[in-house]
Amino acid sequence: IRGAGVPENRAQAAAWFHGAAGQGDVGAEFILGLLYHPGHGVPQDYAQAAIWFHRAAHHDKHEALQYLGELYMFGLGVPQDYMQAYLWFDLAAAGARGEDLQLQEFIKARDYAAAKLSAAGLQSAQQRSEAWFSTHPTKQQRLSSLKEDR
Repeated sequence: IRGAGVPENRAQAAAWFHGAAGQGDVGAEFILGLLYHPGHGVPQDYAQAAIWFHRAAHHDKHEALQYLGELYMFGLGVPQDYMQAYLWFDLAAAGARGEDLQLQEFIKARDYAAAKLSAAGLQSAQQRSEAWFSTHPTKQQRLSSLKEDR
């Protein structure tokens, strides 16, 4: 992207990342979301950003979670959906380090989304978050299970 040793060409970089993402490279999926979100090397397209962030999130790329939360919170490229925003920010908070300043930002955003939901909607969002963890363990959970298996 930055042109290390060659002239910067974001459009060419995007093409390379598309190829890598098509072969299942999770990092490339996430980077494509980052490129489409503001329109670096590709036309700015929040819907495409959401697609790539979803793919990266489902391949356990934690960094994609906060972007999905933002897209759903503000209805950028996806329908505005506070339940989805809650889910993605809750997952982002769960994977953040305790001392991390971002943790507080994720919690604040999650709580903002929660305040927009009915009691039943919040309960549903919390259940979705718990269901996600049953199929997508955090790095800490994976490390803990590895230690237990020893």
